[in-house]
Amino acid sequence: MSNSNIHIQNINSLIIKEIQRNDTSSVKIMELNCLPVNRLLNTPSHFDGNITILVLSGHSRISINFQEYELSANTVVLLSPSHIFRFTESSDDFRCLWLAVEKSFMNEMDPTEIIYVRTKYGVSLFNQPVVQLTENETKRLTSHTDAINNAIANNAHYYYKSMVFYTIMPFFLDLSDIIEKKNLVDNHEKMSRCQSITKTFIELLTTNYQQEHSVNFYAEAMHLTPHHLTLTVKKTTGQTVCGFIYEMLYSEARSMLTQSKLSVQEIASSLNFSDQSAFGKFFKRKSGISPLEYRKRS
Repeated sequence: MSNSNIHIQNINSLIIKEIQRNDTSSVKIMELNCLPVNRLLNTPSHFDGNITILVLSGHSRISINFQEYELSANTVVLLSPSHIFRFTESSDDFRCLWLAVEKSFMNEMDPTEIIYVRTKYGVSLFNQPVVQLTENETKRLTSHTDAINNAIANNAHYYYKSMVFYTIMPFFLDLSDIIEKKNLVDNHEKMSRCQSITKTFIELLTTNYQQEHSVNFYAEAMHLTPHHLTLTVKKTTGQTVCGFIYEMLYSEARSMLTQSKLSVQEIASSLNFSDQSAFGKFFKRKSGISPLEYRKRS
C-alpha cells in the first residue's frame, strides 16, 4: 500500500456504532471474526486507549506503524495510542478476542494501582507489539472473559466502574506476568532514536491534532527542529508530519459529519479552522466534495 494518500480513522466511535451498537462502556470485550475485521479495520486506524487482540484461530496480517506482522492462533497484539494499525487480510476462519480500554477510563484509574503501572510497558512495546503465546497462556487469558463481560453488562451496579476495573485487572496482570516471564521487556531490541521520536510524535498528535495543526508545535514540544522531525517521521513511516496531521483532521471531520448533528461551522470551530470556508477548502481538497455533500451521501 502506498503511504502517499492514506486515510487514518479513529475507531473509538466506530467500535460503539458498528461493532457493539448497544454498549457505550469505556471498556469493550468482544470476539470478532474475519467479516468485521475485513470490513471495518482495513484502513489505517488508531484508538484513544489500549487494545489487546488475542488471536484464537486462523491467520491474518496486520500493519502496525507501517510494518507488517503475521498473526496466527495464540498470537497477542498490544496496541497503544502511539500505534496506527490496519488489517491487510484475514482467513475465513480468523477469530480473535478484542479487549479495548479507552483512554478516558484509564485516566480515571487510581495511579497507584498496579494495573496501570504494570501494563503500561506492555502496550508501549512500540518496537515489538506482537507476541507469540503458548496455548496454555491463551487459555489463561481467555478464562477472564466471562467475568469481564458480566461486569460490563451490569451497568446498574452502584459501583459499576470499580467492578469493571477489578475484573479487567486480573486479565492485565496475567498478561503482564506472561510478558515478564518471556523477558521481552529486558531483551527486546532497543528502540532506535528514529522510532522513539516517531512514537513520541504520534502520542502528541493523537492528543493535540484537533487544536494544533502546525509542524512547529510538535517540533517545539519535542525540542527538535521542524526539518529534523519531518525527516525522521518520513524515514520511519514513509509519511510526512503534515500528512499525519491532515489525515487525523480529515478522519475526525468525516466522523463528526456522519456521527454528530453539529453544523459545518461548529465542526470547523471544533477542529480549530479559522472559519468555515477554510475548513470547506481543506475537506474538499481531501475528499473531492464539500462537507455538506459528504454528509448527504453518508
